[in-house]
Amino acid sequence: MIQLRYLLVFALLSLSYGQTSNGVERAKIDSLKLALNGVDTSGYGSGRKFQKTDYSAQEDSTILFSNGQAVDTVKKESKKESFDDGILYNQYLDIDEKSKFYQRSVLNDVPLKRFGEEFIRSLKSSYPKFGPINPSYRIGYGDEISISIWGEVQSKEKFTVDREGRISPQGIGVVSVAGRSIDDIKKTLIARYSQIYSGVRNGQSNASTFVEVTLGELKSKQVFVVGNVANPGTYTIPSTAGVLGALAFAGGPSSTGSLRAIVIKRGSRTIDTVDCYDYLLSGRIDEKTSLADMDVIVVPTIQKKVAIGGAVYTPAIFELKQNEDFSDLLKYAGGYLPEAYTRSFNVTRTLNHDQRNTMTIFDSDSLRMMANDSLVIPFVDNVVNTVSIEGAVKRSGNYGVYPGMTLKNLIEMADGVSDDYFVDRAEVIRTYENFDKEIIAVKIGELLNGNKDEDVVLKKWDIVKIFSKWDIKYRHYVSIHGEVRKPGKYFLRDSMTVQDLILLAGGFTNKAYKDTVELSRVIAKDRSAGNVTRSISIGGGESFYQKSSDFLEHMDNIFIRENSTIKEQEVVYLKGEFSYPGFYAKRSDDETLLSLIKRAGGIKQSAYLEGARFIRGKDSLGIVAINVKRLIEKERIQDDIILESGDTLFIPTVPKTVVVDGAVNYPTSVKFEPGKKIRYYTQRAGGFSSDANVKSIYVILANGEVRQVKKRSSVVNAGSAVVVPKIDVQKERFNWAGMASTMLGLAASSLSILIAVNTLKDK
Repeated sequence: MIQLRYLLVFALLSLSYGQTSNGVERAKIDSLKLALNGVDTSGYGSGRKFQKTDYSAQEDSTILFSNGQAVDTVKKESKKESFDDGILYNQYLDIDEKSKFYQRSVLNDVPLKRFGEEFIRSLKSSYPKFGPINPSYRIGYGDEISISIWGEVQSKEKFTVDREGRISPQGIGVVSVAGRSIDDIKKTLIARYSQIYSGVRNGQSNASTFVEVTLGELKSKQVFVVGNVANPGTYTIPSTAGVLGALAFAGGPSSTGSLRAIVIKRGSRTIDTVDCYDYLLSGRIDEKTSLADMDVIVVPTIQKKVAIGGAVYTPAIFELKQNEDFSDLLKYAGGYLPEAYTRSFNVTRTLNHDQRNTMTIFDSDSLRMMANDSLVIPFVDNVVNTVSIEGAVKRSGNYGVYPGMTLKNLIEMADGVSDDYFVDRAEVIRTYENFDKEIIAVKIGELLNGNKDEDVVLKKWDIVKIFSKWDIKYRHYVSIHGEVRKPGKYFLRDSMTVQDLILLAGGFTNKAYKDTVELSRVIAKDRSAGNVTRSISIGGGESFYQKSSDFLEHMDNIFIRENSTIKEQEVVYLKGEFSYPGFYAKRSDDETLLSLIKRAGGIKQSAYLEGARFIRGKDSLGIVAINVKRLIEKERIQDDIILESGDTLFIPTVPKTVVVDGAVNYPTSVKFEPGKKIRYYTQRAGGFSSDANVKSIYVILANGEVRQVKKRSSVVNAGSAVVVPKIDVQKERFNWAGMASTMLGLAASSLSILIAVNTLKDK
């Protein structure tokens, strides 16, 4: 008896568990359905109810615009099915409007770049071999010098400076030119030519023979660029290139390279130290010595790098010399922007090589800059000192406020109210400094008629709302459907007729049946009568618009039917192995595929009928299974089909391959062999993979038809695709862990009840 009792208890527990499980599953399914329908399911199962909104699919039809707003559009309506959710939502909570009245310029979050770095890299291609040069350029080996003489004597010679730095003009002997400027060389040559040509006269104003000296093609020179540069090495640079040019050829300084103390070495001597900021900031080139062959340019490590961002003209990373401070940094950055907040700013500094701290600086004059300092100059807060007006006015927007400015002044500044303004009430929404709000109601009609008592002195941040009568007045509408260019809902106007509505809707389409227009009207006096429909017969042609039908009423529906006798030409496409492929128009409504094939001259001998595909474009149906081979060869009526517009028949040539895809070791295309079976093609694709489901192989024929095969000995036709599905591992695997957990739970519950029953029995 006890054992029977135990079994009954166990059975009840199992049944109870099954019901509970199913209940949970049902709850999950119900919750999923609600979620898919746009319902919040976060409280599902706790007795809460939900709210769902179903928006109608009615399209808007806009006809007329007034002051930028559509006045002939009935907006989409929605049906709302409400349930008590136990929570109240305040739909009129103000958002945080501080940003509306206080505007702060946002700091640019683009990473700062090193000052001058990009410019130096761009110099690589800016050094020509010809053209004007710097007057201080020093002539060197390989340069070309052109000497022109005209007047009493005519002569023109070109000379290339030899390794000794000399040229030899005819008649005056050897002239040393290396290391000299072109102006200096010209003076020497004029003096020499004066000795053999009396008309030169040392270049004086009474000379009758003239000498001109210019540079021709410039030589190149080799320099070494070493140290902290992107690409250290030996570079051949134009003679006109100085230190900046040499740096450009080496890719510019690296992130650790200095721009302020670049060293030029010639042999073992340091002959110059160049500060590139002189050129980058002022355009001044102050190189004491031009570069020569085999010079060495050394870029040392940067010592004091400082970043400045925010409200300055040139936010960037700058290099400072040891004795330079904040004033120099600010000068390099171009100074403060007009909207910069200069009373204080933050500096982030590295201290003792173990931490970075941020300090707020109030006295910038005493600020000493340190390596790796980072400064951010903040922007001032711009208080928007304006009022705004919106709604039924001619020029809505923001306006500056001045002391004593009134509502009437603002309306005059906005060019007055619109003709459709609501005369009974306007509102001034006032926002105080603590962002509390107050609404001040104004009888706008009386104000505009001269009642000064209705005027309001405005304050900054006031928002004036001038309402339109259409904001509060329910507008009646009518609807038109069918064969008009712009079907939809339209506002009902006084004395509006069927003709007026059709014109607003763009008139009839080409397919409209114009002999009868149907009007559906709801009789307001007897709602139980429902919709009463009556037909209005009208004559065709343009005279229709000269007639006047009954006036339309609220919620009237006009239906313009389609004329079934008017049809556009239906076009069908034949592609591939036809005698005359191309587009064909149907000759009759019941023309069939076979008759069209005959019209196209039949098929070619190369046609592969087993691969013919018939595609129906209407309603996007896609491939329709038709045995085109049997249709053409036996002309069976059962295989024929009546054509529709957009149909396509494609007949290919005989394909040469078979595709093998899915759970094979090497999905590929295999050369077609007549009479070969599935086993043959899968073996040439590497055989089945370990997860292949060999019992579910299917073949996609060349005409798009899909066939499941039961035997791997089935013959495969040309152009087919053999697909081997994969085994569904999750479906195949039995959930032993889940079953064990369930059984343990049932056993524990059974044991608990058993103990309770025994306890009650003992009592």
